[in-house]
Amino acid sequence: MRVSRFLAAAALAAMTLASVPSLALAQSVPAQSAPVAKADQPYFDLYDAIIGGLDLDQMADLGADAIFDGLARNNAEFAALAKSQTGLKGEFRTVAKPFLSIWVGRSLSIKRGRVAAKFKEHLTPVEASELAAFYGSSLGRKMLRAVSNNLSATNTVDSAIKGRNDKVDQTAVREDEADTMSGAMQELIPTLTPAEQRQMLALSKTSAFRKLDGVAEAMQAVPDPPFNEIATPEEQKAFGEALGELFRKARARK
Repeated sequence: MRVSRFLAAAALAAMTLASVPSLALAQSVPAQSAPVAKADQPYFDLYDAIIGGLDLDQMADLGADAIFDGLARNNAEFAALAKSQTGLKGEFRTVAKPFLSIWVGRSLSIKRGRVAAKFKEHLTPVEASELAAFYGSSLGRKMLRAVSNNLSATNTVDSAIKGRNDKVDQTAVREDEADTMSGAMQELIPTLTPAEQRQMLALSKTSAFRKLDGVAEAMQAVPDPPFNEIATPEEQKAFGEALGELFRKARARK
């Protein structure tokens, strides 16, 4: 398998990390690159509250594992290596994770202002502030941690490996989003305390909650940056060389 296939799979997995719906975003809060107008601050606060709530480290691990598992599903030689060398998955994660973390962070930083502008089309400043407060609360953080623990990138990675270009297959992304949210809700709901259930009920009665579909649409309406915008040529080369070296060593151990 050509290294370009590995790069494509990694690129699309990184985009998947940055493309989960409004209830399911990752990364620590990106630094502001320009002053934000006071009237727009609630929309940036909402983005930052969502983005800041999830565990990038955990999601990068899951993203790397998703690439590894996808390669094992779609390439016979790789599958044989993975089966015979149980430690190979951890080695792959060590190589891939730093690149995924960098690329996801850049993608989310680039999208920050664009997504905030879309939020403004759906929410009043008060509604944006209410949602930001929720995602910043202990319950909101608990919800976002559940998302971190249940990231799915299976369909996106399979599409990347099988595809002929490095464009994101939006159908695959949407399938992974649905799987992520399904897993997160299955983890979250049984753990809700009576107080948290009351908090959820109170939120459900607000106008902001009724507009969550619009928030999700706003997130999805902002396209992911092209891979060449989030990964420098030097990084792409370094990643390809690191993967090549990893698999040369794996073949030598056969």
